[in-house]
Amino acid sequence: MRALASGGKCSATYSLPSASPSADSTAATPRFQRSRSSGALVTQIYALMVIRECFDFAPALRAINRTRPLVESNVAAMVACAIALAVLLPLQGVLGAIWALVISSFVDLAWAAFRTMRYYGTGLRDLIPWNSLGRIAFCAIAGAALIASPLWTQELGFGGVLLGSATYVLAYGALLLLVRVPEAQSLYAWAKRLVLRPQSQARP
Repeated sequence: MRALASGGKCSATYSLPSASPSADSTAATPRFQRSRSSGALVTQIYALMVIRECFDFAPALRAINRTRPLVESNVAAMVACAIALAVLLPLQGVLGAIWALVISSFVDLAWAAFRTMRYYGTGLRDLIPWNSLGRIAFCAIAGAALIASPLWTQELGFGGVLLGSATYVLAYGALLLLVRVPEAQSLYAWAKRLVLRPQSQARP
């Protein structure tokens, strides 16, 4: 269970940074608001898929040789997707299709989580490291606040996209270290050793 929790934290550490800016993607396209607003909305909805990918219960089920729930969750997701498509596609078109995909993916996740809790005899509170995930989410949202203004692209154009992206990555990494996320600290220590190793080898 510790390995599962650690895996969830690692996935969230790397996935949530891409979800937070996507949720604010309309700010990045102020000059093309009319023509690209639909595309931005699709990106915002699909950001939920990135969050869903932070959680994977397949390794925990395979570890105890219980793979049937994985098939069950896939079938449940297919049924949910078909129903959602039948309802939402005529109403919203492409957006309805994206919503159907998101809904089916969370149905898949919910069933896999339910079966994992049953097999391991534990609750959702012990299954998912909520404290660490909360800190990671805070870092991702706080970093995204720095690039929420449309001035990045209004004043700097494509250069603002590059500069804003670099600013977000640096802010997110600094916040992860500030709130002491273990996975971020381990990655920082590894990168530090990687940089300092050639220097130590070059010394006589």
